[in-house]
Amino acid sequence: MFRQYFMPYKGLGQVKNATTEAALHLSYDGEKAAVKVYATGVCENARVELRAAGQVILDQTVSVCPESIYETVVSCPGFREEELCLAVFAESECLVEYQPEKPEIPKLPEPAKAAEEPGFPFQSCALKEVSHGTAY
Repeated sequence: MFRQYFMPYKGLGQVKNATTEAALHLSYDGEKAAVKVYATGVCENARVELRAAGQVILDQTVSVCPESIYETVVSCPGFREEELCLAVFAESECLVEYQPEKPEIPKLPEPAKAAEEPGFPFQSCALKEVSHGTAY
């Protein structure tokens, strides 16, 4: 079953990942990481954790709710974007997590193959119908 949820996360910017409990944004310029977190309900003791190559860069307990997003900028120079991982926890349960993919050129799919020609009986039948005006 398909469900769609409306989340008023205007201040979040480009959403990188979202669940029914929270949404997050992570951007990195090679020096600093911008972190933003939105929650669909009141979460008094949410833990925001940013790791870079497995090393904890940010581990902060914050309050988030639909009316107030959490945002911060963290200095973490020298990492590649795909080494970052941002997660939001509530009572030790992960609400949402995001790790950028390694930038790479995707492999091109195989070219489409031409459809096979229909067999002779099909062609003659279609031609008869067209010539007698019965084709639709």
